[in-house]
Amino acid sequence: MVHKEWLRYYTELPSRNADQSDNTLRYYKTLLGIDLAISQKDTADYTAMVAVHVFGFQESLKIYVDPIIINKRLTHKETLEEIEKTVKHLGGKHKVHVIVEDVGYQAAVIQYLDNNNYRVAGFKVHGMDKRARFVAVSHLFESRKVWLPQSTSKALAAQLVGFGIEKHDDLVDALVMTLQCILAGDRPVGNQRAQVGMSYQEMFELQGWGENLDMNW
Repeated sequence: MVHKEWLRYYTELPSRNADQSDNTLRYYKTLLGIDLAISQKDTADYTAMVAVHVFGFQESLKIYVDPIIINKRLTHKETLEEIEKTVKHLGGKHKVHVIVEDVGYQAAVIQYLDNNNYRVAGFKVHGMDKRARFVAVSHLFESRKVWLPQSTSKALAAQLVGFGIEKHDDLVDALVMTLQCILAGDRPVGNQRAQVGMSYQEMFELQGWGENLDMNW
């Protein structure tokens, strides 16, 4: 689904304070996708956290994966501590949009983050499997709109290229959630499209994604 030659790498993140009058440079949002493991067993998936910074839109859209990529087995307490630390690094709870798959145990984490004033959304898959979700965003890699950090993305790149073969795919799951949300706010619908300055909730409602996200943004 994603070929190795589609992957693009950067050595330094663009400034989020760049010239805001130029839409090709304009910074819009930072999203943190979290795929929670339900077990710490050796055979279980890892908890994965992947953040992206969104610049430009449509033809000029560029998505930069943050260098801080989490992929490890964590207790519930460690998970909450890792989220807090990561969100702080990304700019703080009022600036980062947190997306957590809303399944089973994950609901408790979503509720905790909501109660603690994070901008959190529960992502509902509605029966759409991992492969289908990945296929739906793969064109972003083919069109070279997604950029990975050169120094810290080895595991993520391996999972992207080896999806379906690699033992774990939790980093892909976390990233795909953010990419699906970005796509929802980036495409026109009829004579309407997401406008600069729109909240992601307004974008999702415009795109008809309200049924996938339980938002507190």
